[in-house]
Amino acid sequence: MRIESSVTSVSWIPHEAVEGIPRLPWEFGITHYDPPPPDVIEDPESLLAADAARFANELRAWIKVEDGRITSYGHAGRGHIGATRMRLGGMRMQFCAVPYPDLRAEPEVGGGWVRFVQTAGGRPGMPVPRRVHGRPHLRIVGPTV
Repeated sequence: MRIESSVTSVSWIPHEAVEGIPRLPWEFGITHYDPPPPDVIEDPESLLAADAARFANELRAWIKVEDGRITSYGHAGRGHIGATRMRLGGMRMQFCAVPYPDLRAEPEVGGGWVRFVQTAGGRPGMPVPRRVHGRPHLRIVGPTV
């Protein structure tokens, strides 16, 4: 018998998440907040294409069980990263994000279980200015996510 499962984590920006100076592009309508993601995500790529999320980490795993023992296992999935879309005046701009390589540890196997771990992320295409401690007090580099 083959048993499959998946989990997807999503990064999105709600209105309450941005404060202070970084909020300006949102308040001026240059960029937008994201609506809450759906409870079930069937296709992370379509969510990103609809500009409804920023990043997604999709982990899919399976095990094969025979006579109550795990005989084989594997995993797939990957990180998904969306472009940053902005409007300035009547112009629409799109900035490509920089994905980082997915990090996937070897599965951890125990008596009757297998643990899969995957980390995905990147850097958004268009950074938003944010305050930092020390000089120069303002940083214009997208965060690592």
